[in-house]
Amino acid sequence: MKDPYRLAEKYFKGLCSQEEAEAFLKWYFSGQGEEKIKQKIDIFRLSIKRKRRRKWDPTGVFEKIQVAKNESSLFVSHKTDEVARQGSAPAEGKKVGNLPRGSQKWRYIVASLLAIVILGLGIVIHQIISKNRLSGTSLSQEYVYKSNPAGQKSTIFLKDGTQIVLNSSSRIKYPARFPSHERVIALHGEAFFVVAHDAGRPFKVIANNAEVTALGTSFNVRSFAEEKEIRIGLVKGRIEVKNRSTGSEPISLNPGEGVIYYPGRQEKMVKIHVDSEKLIAWKNGMLYFEDEPIGDVLKTLERWYGVEFIIEGELKGIFTGKFKNQSLEAVLEGMSYSFSLDYDINGKYVRLTSKQDIK
Repeated sequence: MKDPYRLAEKYFKGLCSQEEAEAFLKWYFSGQGEEKIKQKIDIFRLSIKRKRRRKWDPTGVFEKIQVAKNESSLFVSHKTDEVARQGSAPAEGKKVGNLPRGSQKWRYIVASLLAIVILGLGIVIHQIISKNRLSGTSLSQEYVYKSNPAGQKSTIFLKDGTQIVLNSSSRIKYPARFPSHERVIALHGEAFFVVAHDAGRPFKVIANNAEVTALGTSFNVRSFAEEKEIRIGLVKGRIEVKNRSTGSEPISLNPGEGVIYYPGRQEKMVKIHVDSEKLIAWKNGMLYFEDEPIGDVLKTLERWYGVEFIIEGELKGIFTGKFKNQSLEAVLEGMSYSFSLDYDINGKYVRLTSKQDIK
């Protein structure tokens, strides 16, 4: 295969011929494809650091392949069958020689059928990827999965009338049909919930070991894996928050109150007062920073705009600022005065250079 990387890009745009699609899938399933694409990504990122440009970024294609592989059982079953075919050994005491003509014929038929199956898988997987890109939903028999990549937000309406605003780099999981006694949502990341009242079915949000219970209310939960704490704040109504791992008494919250939960070794929950405006600023398209360390600010910007920062030099300090539906360039321009830095935006990569280190 002359250029499998460009063929991969062409495949996921739906522009491949039957022969090209078959060639790409065979190459990827061979066990070499995934490793080769990873190597291509490493080379690309290295070229960015050396200020060399590439016309095509293979990272996006690799991420699409990973989504298809992770969310479609078709990939799993195919790879299992492939291992079984390759790993089957001849019985002890038998010689392995040239196959008779009849066996070669059957081998040809099996290979042809396999090619058809692989092509069919490719078409189905491409449709799954296209549907997921539009709706953010993973198909499952029992659960519904909705997720947002970095730089994207969405509003989800549940059948019970509950509204969920899901932040970027966040995902939720919930049953396709809630049972008669409760409504449970699993959250990774950040979301704002406006819960429909149902006295017979309390609404629960599980974030790590924190559990929020409500009947009809609106609240915000922030639980990103890379952050050391989980923050829960109540805007309207009343909720209870408890630690699922310790079984301690739940903490009741009124509007304007919140909880900071430190998972891991501390397993501690602290009740706090919250600023409702700041709490839900992200939902209204506003970046709201108040005395936040520059490192935390950059993590938020990476999720908000779907970029990756490359830092040259050392950036220190805290930052305060509000940005309503502003471009990344406008935000960085405002930060450049506070931290004395230069920035260079190159696609999804942003280079930050501290002027303080330049003598």
